Amino acid sequence: RVKPVRPAGLSKEELECQIDIILAETETETLLSFPSLCVALDNPSSASVTARNKAYDELCSSKADSDQYRDQHAQTLNNPHKAKEVWAPPPSQESVEVSA
Repeated sequence: RVKPVRPAGLSKEELECQIDIILAETETETLLSFPSLCVALDNPSSASVTARNKAYDELCSSKADSDQYRDQHAQTLNNPHKAKEVWAPPPSQESVEVSA
């Protein structure tokens, strides 16, 4: 049985009927958040932030000469060693002198 082909679009009855559209606010989702590094002095949390910064500065100054706290890069990845069969011979070298 073959169904009749309906033309694209809406029929006259569908165009004339009333449709209620209700707009509602949805819950906000945060995808990316960068917390501020600065706090205004009139902010209620400014005292706790100042205290944490002072404690951190004291920790840094007390550990300035210690080897456990460093500001430099530390290599933590140990590259696997190549098997002897994989090694390639070094390129050949030549010494050339020219006299004019």
